[in-house]
Amino acid sequence: MALQQGPAIPSAPAPFAAGLSRAESLLDAGHLQAALRAAQPLARSAPDDPAALILLGRIRLAWPVFGRYQAESLLTRAARLDSTNPAPYYYLAKVGLKLGDDEGEAIARRALVRVVFLDPRYRDAWATWTTLYRGDGERRAMVRALVAHAASLPADLWRAELLVELRSYPEAESLLDSLVAATPGDPTSRAYLARALFEQGEDSAATVAYEHALDRAAADTGEVLWRQVRSIATPEERDAFRRTDARARGAFLRLFWARRDPDLAAPLNQRLGEHFRRLAEARRRYALLQPIDRYHHSRLRRAVLGDLGLSPGLDLAAIRADIAGVRQPRGADEPVAAGIGGRLDSPGEETLNLEDGLDDRGRILVRYGEPDERYVWSLDAETWRYDLPEGRLEVTFARRTADGGGD
Repeated sequence: MALQQGPAIPSAPAPFAAGLSRAESLLDAGHLQAALRAAQPLARSAPDDPAALILLGRIRLAWPVFGRYQAESLLTRAARLDSTNPAPYYYLAKVGLKLGDDEGEAIARRALVRVVFLDPRYRDAWATWTTLYRGDGERRAMVRALVAHAASLPADLWRAELLVELRSYPEAESLLDSLVAATPGDPTSRAYLARALFEQGEDSAATVAYEHALDRAAADTGEVLWRQVRSIATPEERDAFRRTDARARGAFLRLFWARRDPDLAAPLNQRLGEHFRRLAEARRRYALLQPIDRYHHSRLRRAVLGDLGLSPGLDLAAIRADIAGVRQPRGADEPVAAGIGGRLDSPGEETLNLEDGLDDRGRILVRYGEPDERYVWSLDAETWRYDLPEGRLEVTFARRTADGGGD
């Protein structure tokens, strides 16, 4: 991927830089009109200055509702002027997230891929991208961006994860083997290697890699080992994991799997490999698709985002201010800058579906496997039946068409 070089950007004169700093301070404080009044003359005096365009775009992004398309135009122009700067692309992604739906998701994905290509460690670009829908096409686009940073440990690790998701196992294993050698004390590469081997049915080699990862669980700051298994954890186990000291988490996960071992006399825990294969199959068949996964956010968050009708007497303005963590502006006509405090822009309270990006069928498949019987009543409803040792389990799935959609 070739970088398109933008024109050389001279350093800003001191008064101009001071003006940008003042406008940014007003934006951070939530005083949008004052920030706009400070930024507009700067943008007029230097119409090709990317910093001024980015700041003006950020102000429009924070503006309630109608500023988002103006922000997109400003940030797109800034990106053309300074194509090697990740900042305008990062805020373009924010615009896409605010817009929502398919159009907004596409804007956000494209922009974040560009950010990662320019600087894989830029802010929370990678973490934000992982919250969006990703099919194989989206995965391949991000892999190409990460290849530009080969030999960078985080970039190589993220690329290996995506290669496993793409089922490009030989390439993933080669990359993970090099990461294991380069990071002897880190469990993450070993955890991904175990996943790749389990998905291919190579349970003996996978179990060895997994045990080596558990030996290093205290260093699992990203909680990769927990994220691999949390979809089948009970509420009590979730609470217990949060209370467990990092040094004891390896023992916690060994006990977690010992409780699920169907044959203690067998040399390998068959449930362990079965879990990873179920999870891979669920992600292939039942991944959440955008934009309907907004339904899986909390009811309060959906109300704030406009996806639910409000109960009579519900003070939406107060809810917005509480979630956003913003201070009320001084002027009576000053718009409320939802999200300036950062809380509204964070993932917020979510349902369990968003953890692994699965609809309810995927969650049930991971926990119980393929049903013994499956009845499809219509395009919008089906029932799965399981004959379990403790009795028959029936689960009916019905597709919703109101309140934001979703299953």
